[in-house]
Amino acid sequence: MVIVVVLFLLACTMPMASGYFQTVSTAESLSTTKQAAIAENFVIYRYAALNFMELNPSFTGVIPDTSLVLPPNYVKLGSWTNLIQGGFIVIYSANQVAVLSSNVLAKSSSVDTVLDYTANGRVVSPVFGDRGASFNFVPDGSLISVIQQY
Repeated sequence: MVIVVVLFLLACTMPMASGYFQTVSTAESLSTTKQAAIAENFVIYRYAALNFMELNPSFTGVIPDTSLVLPPNYVKLGSWTNLIQGGFIVIYSANQVAVLSSNVLAKSSSVDTVLDYTANGRVVSPVFGDRGASFNFVPDGSLISVIQQY
């Protein structure tokens, strides 16, 4: 529990601009702590987008960040964005981001949250392997989470 709180606080307050990712190309360039903070930051954004979708089931398109309920002082550590279309919400990084190790992605995943990445036009999960074709608007190397609307 303490680790989750610490990661949440790191994710909300770590002074890092989204442009930071443009200079980092491999997981080895980032410490495990920073990778975990980035993953947790993505999960926080994902939950806010999912919450919006559940409260606005007829909405389609991109949810503006200003419409998301995010924690106070939350700062996106990546170019997180989203798109609701065709019965799915896709949460992803709009620009290629630093590669997070499969170990960090797997540890950041849970029963209801799987963090995947895109590679060679495919969605790849460190937990489940190849999950199928990616969306053409999501660049390779991006964090991605795809959720079907009910």
